[in-house]
Amino acid sequence: LAGLALAILAARSSAQLSQAAVAASQAAPLQSQLAYSRDHEREADRIGLQIVEKSHYDVHAVPSFFERLQRATQLYGSGAPSYLQSHPLTYERIADMEGRVSEMPYHQVPDSLAFHLVRARLTAIDGPARDAVSTFKERIAQKKYATELAPKYGYVVALMREDDPKATDLDIARDYVKELLGKGADDPMILALVAKFQVRNGQMQEGAATYERALKLFPTRRALMYGYASVLLDAGEAEKDVEFLDRCLARVDTDPRLYELKAQAHAALGQRLAQHSAQAEALLLKGNLRAAIEQLRIAQTSGDGDFYQKSSVDARLRELMAVDAQLRDGK
Repeated sequence: LAGLALAILAARSSAQLSQAAVAASQAAPLQSQLAYSRDHEREADRIGLQIVEKSHYDVHAVPSFFERLQRATQLYGSGAPSYLQSHPLTYERIADMEGRVSEMPYHQVPDSLAFHLVRARLTAIDGPARDAVSTFKERIAQKKYATELAPKYGYVVALMREDDPKATDLDIARDYVKELLGKGADDPMILALVAKFQVRNGQMQEGAATYERALKLFPTRRALMYGYASVLLDAGEAEKDVEFLDRCLARVDTDPRLYELKAQAHAALGQRLAQHSAQAEALLLKGNLRAAIEQLRIAQTSGDGDFYQKSSVDARLRELMAVDAQLRDGK
């Protein structure tokens, strides 16, 4: 207010001086807010470093990580100077983190097997499958790897993307699968890949057994849940599939994919009410309320299901319709 009053007085002598006073009066509170934001920013960086250290990651890699983020954000940034941005990745901010990190003890943190497997998988699913297979062949032949399991894992993933792999490549993949299963039997990514490979190559029972063993070790691993549910359905064991998916949903009831798989299993059993009810939950979790309501209406007219199932569908439909009415009214 004082700045605006000064601008009014300055207007009597100079219009430019008045404009400068107005600009200064508007910039002052903005700069005050940004300064406050910068304090929060530094506090967030400090806490972030503590979290990284307690999580047993290498804190000395944080500044270089932020430098990579800075280079990436420059490509789509607004171009405004850093003092006008709310949370810019400035050199000052990076330098502040470098100063903090320099005072922290250095602990060499080796890359985990999961890291190497994820990196190999990203390479395997990027670009043409044949190129990825060739890449891993070269790495294995030249021993360009930190752990031998990762390129062999990537090789199998890439080969499984091909519709008609070469027989020689398939034989190599079989050998790698045996080795992966022997040396990585306690890793969920390896177990999921081995089971998937076995199923795809006609070893349905072996694949199901691998999934079962893996789920005992990692009961909440989604990839294992999806894979085993699909195997049971393909094997014609829809009832067992429904029971398995019910156990999964007791642990994780917010996964639309599990509800979709359950809908497929009920469809295989000819249980239309349960099928559409499960499909409704999947659609609801995906944010499609209207489609979920329509599925429940279809479930009401399915002509099957016992009294309790029908009552459950009716109650769920009333609940979702009430939510839809509130959204329509803007409440």
